[in-house]
Amino acid sequence: MLVEQPVHLAVACAVVLLIFASLGPPAWRRVRMLLGVAIAGGLIVGFHWAMGTTPLGVASALRLASAATLALTTRFEDLLAVLEAVLHPLQRLDDAYRASAASRDLLPKREIVSNV
Repeated sequence: MLVEQPVHLAVACAVVLLIFASLGPPAWRRVRMLLGVAIAGGLIVGFHWAMGTTPLGVASALRLASAATLALTTRFEDLLAVLEAVLHPLQRLDDAYRASAASRDLLPKREIVSNV
């Protein structure tokens, strides 16, 4: 993850919740859907508290809350469009790999003979 500190995750989660709240009444009707996320986050924090890794539990719960809230505010098609735009530069690496693999197939293959 790009953000690991619970304080930074809390700020990111607050920003996502503010974006969610800014959508107005249609988003506010979906607040009940976040109740399950809050319960799951509480269970995660409680489990990590019992294990002695409370900061990790808080970070995990904040990631869950941010992802769930973002999923409520974004249509799947829009999320895919953003991911495709962000990951588009990696297509050059795939094209270079395919060209490299194709050129290797064109070269004559050498047999390895071992002296036994």
